[in-house]
Amino acid sequence: MTLLSENPPAQPDPFRDVIAKRPWDYWLLWFVALSALALNVWLINTLLGVRRQAGEAAALAVQEIRSLRAATFSTTVKINQSIPISLTVPFNQNFSIPINQTIPIDTVIQVPFEIPFIGTRIFDVPLKTSVPVTLDVSIPVKLEVPIATVVPVKLAVPVSIAVADTPVDAMLARAEDYLENLGGQFGVRAATPTP
Repeated sequence: MTLLSENPPAQPDPFRDVIAKRPWDYWLLWFVALSALALNVWLINTLLGVRRQAGEAAALAVQEIRSLRAATFSTTVKINQSIPISLTVPFNQNFSIPINQTIPIDTVIQVPFEIPFIGTRIFDVPLKTSVPVTLDVSIPVKLEVPIATVVPVKLAVPVSIAVADTPVDAMLARAEDYLENLGGQFGVRAATPTP
């Protein structure tokens, strides 16, 4: 009969033997490889974060350009100038002048009178009367009136300019398209504008 000892003989551990047999440079190589892998994972994660932030910045820029394209700028333009005016105004009109008068006549008229056998004799005849005159006289007036003056102009004119009506809108549209494509490449889309 065999006696069993209380402590069986130790079995050799192959993993421990392998670890004990490897030189220190082997373990250094593993440390460098795992460190490089961890550094690459960290770098890729950082670059993906930068890419996401660049996409969000492009999307935000697209929204700002859209709001700028829809904007209207208002200002007041002050005008304080003197404008010289030099012209000739033709004037052609008929004026009707009514005349309603009574003309008194007090004179002596010499009237020749033929008397048979004596000849022609001149007699003084006193004439005292009044003659009513009623007429409409038309007087044409045709002339050219030269006008030369300086007119002071002082105004405050409100001006509203929509960006969409200016040549700047085409440049902003190109910038908006470029940034929208750039954001799409980075995986971020700009929010669609609300009407």
